[in-house]
Amino acid sequence: MDDKLNASFVALRILLRKLEELFENVEPTASNAQTYSHRIRDVLLLACMEVESSWSAVLKENGYQTNSGRFTTNDYVKLLQPMLLDAYELHLQSYTSYPAFTPYANWGAANPTQSLAWYDAYNKTKHDREDNLHYATLENTVSAVGAAVVMFYTQFGYHLGTRDQRLPVIRSVFQLTTQGLSRHEREFYIPLLAVKDDHIAIDDWNTSDYPF
Repeated sequence: MDDKLNASFVALRILLRKLEELFENVEPTASNAQTYSHRIRDVLLLACMEVESSWSAVLKENGYQTNSGRFTTNDYVKLLQPMLLDAYELHLQSYTSYPAFTPYANWGAANPTQSLAWYDAYNKTKHDREDNLHYATLENTVSAVGAAVVMFYTQFGYHLGTRDQRLPVIRSVFQLTTQGLSRHEREFYIPLLAVKDDHIAIDDWNTSDYPF
């Protein structure tokens, strides 16, 4: 787990740094949201590839397989409900005028690619840059990087520890809040306790795959 956590954080840290470099050239405001360029496209592609890597990792970790051996958004969208992805709202920490956004809002199995505007933009500009560069907007790119941040938190935990040095790096760019989680507030794991040598010990967790 530590190796996977560290590798994911390194990739995310690089992505966050590239996003901040974009902000040095294009101010992230509502009026600039539709600004597009080749440089913005580069960050959009990188962000969506990182999101895809996280999606795939979670499915593989739970033993999920397809007949073709490849995953599509028809498979990825199955992560929405168990990971509560559409409950995470993000704000840009240093640009308070930029609107808050929920990267996974409106994601649905009926239309799993087009229902994510930033992911649909990634597919369009990846396969046909000449005609679709205008989809590589600042808005789509910020949302895609935010989606990668959400996946990092949902994979490895919202609370990594108060002394964990990863969190300040993420929080210097994004503030993350949750919405609509009250229905889950009474659902939590309780570790198995056992009495050993006259003291209470916590047994190791037994992991199980999620039944997608």
